Amino acid sequence: MRYLKKTGFIAATVLLALFAACGGGNKNDDALPLISISPPTASVIVGEVRTFTVSPPNIDFTVSPSGAGCERIGNTARCEPTAAGVHTVTVTATSGASGSATATLTATMPATNAELEEFREKYMTYTENIPRVYFDTGGVHVMDKTTWVSATVTIESDIEEYNETGWEVQLRGRGQSSWSLGMQPESVGGGKKPYRLRARTNDIRPVLGRPAFRNWAFVPVQHDRTIMRNYIAYMLGRSLEGMDYNPSIMYVELWFNGEYQGLYCMTDNKDVGEHRTEVGEPVFDDDGNLIDVGFYVEIDNISHLNNR
Repeated sequence: MRYLKKTGFIAATVLLALFAACGGGNKNDDALPLISISPPTASVIVGEVRTFTVSPPNIDFTVSPSGAGCERIGNTARCEPTAAGVHTVTVTATSGASGSATATLTATMPATNAELEEFREKYMTYTENIPRVYFDTGGVHVMDKTTWVSATVTIESDIEEYNETGWEVQLRGRGQSSWSLGMQPESVGGGKKPYRLRARTNDIRPVLGRPAFRNWAFVPVQHDRTIMRNYIAYMLGRSLEGMDYNPSIMYVELWFNGEYQGLYCMTDNKDVGEHRTEVGEPVFDDDGNLIDVGFYVEIDNISHLNNR
C-alpha cells in the first residue's frame, strides 16, 4: 500500500511538471496585443474629416470623445470636429486587443475671406483652367538667344481681364540647360525651346495678373517628369518671410505658329527694377562723387562648369 501511494505521488508530480513545462497555466502566453492609433498627431479644419488608423486589425473598440465628432468606421476612427481646439481622441479595445491609445487632433476655424485672398495672392498663381498662350511669328523660327523675332501674342484665360489679342512683342531664346535641351531632337527629350518675351517700350502690359513689366520668360517642363519642381521651388521662396522679392510663376499651355508645344512655366525674367530685383539708386555726395551703388550679379553656369 505504501508503495502504491508513493508511486501515485511521484506520477502526479511528474504530470504537474510536464503540464508546467508545456505552458499549462501560463496566462502571459494568452495576453492580447495592445491597441494603437496612428498618426499620433493631426490637424483639421472645423467641419472637415480626419481619419485615424487603429491597429491591430479586426478588433472591437470604442472611440471617444463623441463631442469631437468621433466615431468608429471599420478599422478606423473618423473625427469631424465641430469646434476649434485641441482634442484627445481615445480608442479603447473591447475584444481582440487590450488597453487604450490616444492621438491629438488640433481643429482650427476656416480662414476668413481676407485671409483666403491673401493666401491666393501669395501662393495660388494659377487659374481654374490653365491659360493658353499663342505665339505667332508668321512662320519665322526662333533659332538662337541673340536674334529677336517679331511676334503677335494671344492669351486666353478663364479670367476675362487676363485675355490679350494682337499684342505685338519680340521673342528670342533664353536659358542655359533648358535651351541646350530644347535644341535637341524630340527623340532624346528635346524639341521644346524656352523663350524670352520682350514687349515694345510703348506697349508694356500686365500679364496674367502680374504687374506690368517688359520682359517675361517661358520655360518648358519636359526635363522635369513631375512638372512641379520649378513651381514648388518658387512657392517655397514665396513662403519665406523677409524676402523683398521672389519671382512669380504660372503654368500655361503654349502654341507656336499654331503648333501645340505643351506645358510651360511663365515666370519673371531676371531684371532690375520695381516688381523685380531692386538694387537701389546710386548715391552721390554733395560734390557728385559716387558713395554707394547696388549690384546685380549673375554667375554664368556654363562658364562655371568650364572653369571648375
